[in-house]
Amino acid sequence: MSAILFEIHYLVSAPDEQLYWQSAALDAQPQEMEQVRSGVWQYTLALTKSDGSTIEYNYQVQKEGTIHRVEPPLAHSLSLSFSSSTHELVVVHDRWIVPNPLHRLARAPLASILGYPDLSEMPTPLLSDESGTKHLLLFEYAQLYEGELFITGSTADLGEWQEERAVPLTWSKSGWLLGLAESQPLEFKLLLKSPDGTIYWEEGKNRVWSGATEGACTVTTLPAPSFPVEPIRPRQLEGTAVPLFSLRTDQSFGIGDFSDAIRLLEWMERKGQSILQFLPLYDTTFTRTERDSYPYNSVTTYGLHPVYIDVRKLPYYHESPRSFEWEERARALNREPAVQYEEVLRLKEEVMDECYERWSRQKTATPDFDLFCRQEGDQLLAYSLFAAFRDLNPGVPVVEFPSYDTLVERYKSNKGFAKKVRKHSFRQYYLYQQLGELSREAHARGILLKGDLPIGVGQNSADVWCSPHLFHLDMIAGAPPDAFSATGQVWGFPTYNWEEMRAEGYSWWRRRLSRMASYIDAIRIDHILGFFRIWSIPRSSGKAIDGHYVPAEGFSPDLVKGVEACFVADAKGLYHPLLLPEAQEDFHRLTREEQEHVYRLRDDYYYHRNESLWRATALQRLTHVMRASDMLICAEDLGILPSSIHEVLADLELLSLEVVRMPKQAGNRYVPPAEIPLLSVLCTSTHDMPTLRSWWQTLSDDERQTLAHTYGIEEGSESPQKLIEALRCTASLLLILPLQDWFVMSGYGAEVAPHDEQINVPQDPDHVWNYRMPGTIDHLIAFDTNR
Repeated sequence: MSAILFEIHYLVSAPDEQLYWQSAALDAQPQEMEQVRSGVWQYTLALTKSDGSTIEYNYQVQKEGTIHRVEPPLAHSLSLSFSSSTHELVVVHDRWIVPNPLHRLARAPLASILGYPDLSEMPTPLLSDESGTKHLLLFEYAQLYEGELFITGSTADLGEWQEERAVPLTWSKSGWLLGLAESQPLEFKLLLKSPDGTIYWEEGKNRVWSGATEGACTVTTLPAPSFPVEPIRPRQLEGTAVPLFSLRTDQSFGIGDFSDAIRLLEWMERKGQSILQFLPLYDTTFTRTERDSYPYNSVTTYGLHPVYIDVRKLPYYHESPRSFEWEERARALNREPAVQYEEVLRLKEEVMDECYERWSRQKTATPDFDLFCRQEGDQLLAYSLFAAFRDLNPGVPVVEFPSYDTLVERYKSNKGFAKKVRKHSFRQYYLYQQLGELSREAHARGILLKGDLPIGVGQNSADVWCSPHLFHLDMIAGAPPDAFSATGQVWGFPTYNWEEMRAEGYSWWRRRLSRMASYIDAIRIDHILGFFRIWSIPRSSGKAIDGHYVPAEGFSPDLVKGVEACFVADAKGLYHPLLLPEAQEDFHRLTREEQEHVYRLRDDYYYHRNESLWRATALQRLTHVMRASDMLICAEDLGILPSSIHEVLADLELLSLEVVRMPKQAGNRYVPPAEIPLLSVLCTSTHDMPTLRSWWQTLSDDERQTLAHTYGIEEGSESPQKLIEALRCTASLLLILPLQDWFVMSGYGAEVAPHDEQINVPQDPDHVWNYRMPGTIDHLIAFDTNR
């Protein structure tokens, strides 16, 4: 066998659109296809061998050199096993994969939780002369049914339309399969045999297969069947979102840790919940003040935060003569109503340092630790080098650090420095060991772990130190002035140099996700809009109003002549409009005609001029990043949204975030249930908002009645509890509420003032992230059990 001819029918929407075939290999380049006739595209792949070859691939559409459309992240797949070269050609008649929630539901990590077959574990469609399979009919998955699928038709091999002689179909990654030894025209239909023995024939006309080109092996993908019976419907999965630091047990060291999270799993299992979601777990230590409590200002995309370690599980903790003192201090910190961040970090670092000193003096081998260091390689070493130098030089900005190579040489030649570096590797070894323990315990209880991927990393981070070329250090990320903040937001993170990242095959992102996937089942991508465009602010200014979107096509000077004050000029001399020009004093000095001109340019910029650019940018970046792992990816898609975002999320089968009080369609006061998609995470509030109890107190009677009407709550019974019950009846796949919002179902923690439950106050740049749950997890379990 010498080649595979891939053929697909696809009608482009514009003459300059071009179809490409692309191998699923991470570094593979798209291959241009030939349009042999209207709507028919072909690509020939030469083979160097035909025995044991497995090919995974996808199709994409490009326009003017940029990605215009992609298939969902589900690869076409085919295996070949031929012992001879009798057949010189395989012809694959393909169909474009259409987005379908089933692709997510019937794959890890959701399949086992939902009771679906994991299609990714199914065999790859196989052509083999040993089995006599020279032709494959492949029926797409669109929905799943209870029972078994069969095929019957016009030939004796297919049972001649007799139900009792129908041939069973087999499962594969790509669809239900029928293997044929010979090519002959067929007329047929599929049958569904339900568990009670009832036979259902597929709806529609008889199917016809005209056979194959003589001398060629073939794979023909056919539309999915539809039967006059309800398919399997997924149940809604419930979960809890909670900052790890906020958990409390009798054994806590003044802050929640991985062992405390294991205790929370029991409460979740009793509640029938399936998802435990955390805020970012990365190390944020740089100033060693309360400013480091901000979990999104990480100093690493690898190292876990040492405050989350259960120090009692460290070697030599219980042998230390200071353990009594540590326990006394821990009990005092644990009685505090809020996390005392600086004191907790100081205590835990004292414990970790002494345990490390005792451990480092031992004479016995440490094979597990040594293996961990080898497996983690450069990521662990880079973080440990960074952390060791940071600790020796407090307050020194990363831009003044010696180079990575310099510190590597110091590590190799200076035993004292090497010991300090090894200390941080020691911490990470036990942190990842404890995270792994949490992950295993969660899975044993049927619970998935969901992490949080910050869109940015800190200016003073190991990543910026090791790879400064991947960042624009003279720019910082934020959000433009809008209806929620008249001055906008300045986050302080350097913006990414996406051109360099693309040149390196997005390896930085791939490493980041693949490491998380070792312990985490799903992730929330914070501010996924950053993959479309980011509000980029000159660091020299530090004011959000001086920023503009990157990438974006600004206006030439002649188009803004006379109204320049309502725009921001970029380095190329192009002008970018503010979202709310009327908030600027200069706007009101303009004539009505000039104001209308500003509005026209503003609307064109945000909703037309840049839409294709932002869409292509997101597809380019996200398709590469997503291929790094099989984690379930959930988007935080709040804020000023490009109109293409809903289409992009649907095409890539990413879960959107739906917050009841933040409708995405103008004219709605709340998110209408009819607009909540299956692939979504539904919630009552986020860590940046007042909790459900607090928000409810601010609502007028009219607003509560409108909310009740929107969600079908009986008039006069409006309450937070009734709202949660109504959300359980929506189409959303995941209902994940903050722990504080679940409290309203039982009344737990009612003695706490509602405004004290909010995790973060975005309007306050000096806010300390120090919320702790009232009482302990054991107290919560007992309270709910006794109700």
